[in-house]
Amino acid sequence: MVLTTVIEELPAASRAVVLLRDVEGLSHQEIADTLGLTVVCVEQRVHRARLYLRKRLETHLAIESPSPTARRSS
Repeated sequence: MVLTTVIEELPAASRAVVLLRDVEGLSHQEIADTLGLTVVCVEQRVHRARLYLRKRLETHLAIESPSPTARRSS
């Protein structure tokens, strides 16, 4: 649910390439042909979209380690 929400926050162009690449499994060349882009442009968009997703998901997926005092009192 969190991943879907974060993906929906992406700009349409970035969302399209990341879905085609990571969900549909298309190659960069196939995406470029489908969207009328260069392969370099597709690679850049996928990279930037993944960076954005990673940054936004870090807050939701971060696991806090217990404090040293909490471990001693157990």
